[in-house]
Amino acid sequence: MTECVTRIIDPVKFVPSMLVSITATNAQSAWAAGTYAKGAEVLRQVVATRGHMRGLPMLRVFESLEDGNTGTPGVDSDKWLDVGPANTVAMFDDRISTETQQAGSDDLVVRLAPGKTVTTVAMFGVKASRVRVQVFDDDVQTFDQTQELLPDNVADWFQYFTAPVDQLASRLLFSGLPCYFYSQILITFEGTDIAVGAVTFGESIELGTSPLLGAEIGMDDYSVKETNEYGETLFEERDSADYQNLTVLVDKVRLNAVSVLLRRLKSMPTVLIGSDDPDYAESLINLGWIGSHRLVLAYPNHALLDIDFKGLI
Repeated sequence: MTECVTRIIDPVKFVPSMLVSITATNAQSAWAAGTYAKGAEVLRQVVATRGHMRGLPMLRVFESLEDGNTGTPGVDSDKWLDVGPANTVAMFDDRISTETQQAGSDDLVVRLAPGKTVTTVAMFGVKASRVRVQVFDDDVQTFDQTQELLPDNVADWFQYFTAPVDQLASRLLFSGLPCYFYSQILITFEGTDIAVGAVTFGESIELGTSPLLGAEIGMDDYSVKETNEYGETLFEERDSADYQNLTVLVDKVRLNAVSVLLRRLKSMPTVLIGSDDPDYAESLINLGWIGSHRLVLAYPNHALLDIDFKGLI
């Protein structure tokens, strides 16, 4: 039975100072003390008060809820509505449904200086034709890899001539980045009307090996379907989230380290990599959280790790 290495990313928490530059822009202006009309939108950097990003700065969009508004966004919640992350940082908020967007045919170029060890970059909800990742140590390029998002999606000659050219891939994994603390990561998204749902980076850590035959993958659909008294069913489409259930064979020498790592990541968005094979990227690479895990000491030199991994929208 074919086996693959299962990894998990120990993520680096994003803060605005890591973003050296980005070609995407924000439609809103920065908030300044003054008077705002109802519906006006502004940008303001606030400190997160809840969740795994608690205590870290976040650039957010706020909408005025009243005319003659002199309140402060992020402070006066009865006067300002937190709409969501700013466009330039939406890809770093650990949600796939909030996108960084760039209209037109220009490349979306992002330069990051994490200041920590990064060996893997994972991307989700990518709408582009090609993505290139480069790593620079000062002016020396130490990594350069490009991946296509328009794979061959035809099964026969009829589809070759009639099938639309659709983007099938939306998840990408770049691994093997050189782990220098002071490197900068340059990400270039090519295409038209580019959008990026989530970019997560950090150090990928091997958990063990798992058989490809037996991995359970699926989707939790949050759409609403209601059937009325006449039998008519109405659909309200909402977001969906993928899930994975894997059984991983963990070597005895890794057991303690894996157990400590999973406990530390229990309330933190992370990336589970069921397989490094790009053919399985859409199914076995997932951004989410560890719903539960169980370690069974089944063999003298190995343990069985059952992971219930819940995807984020």
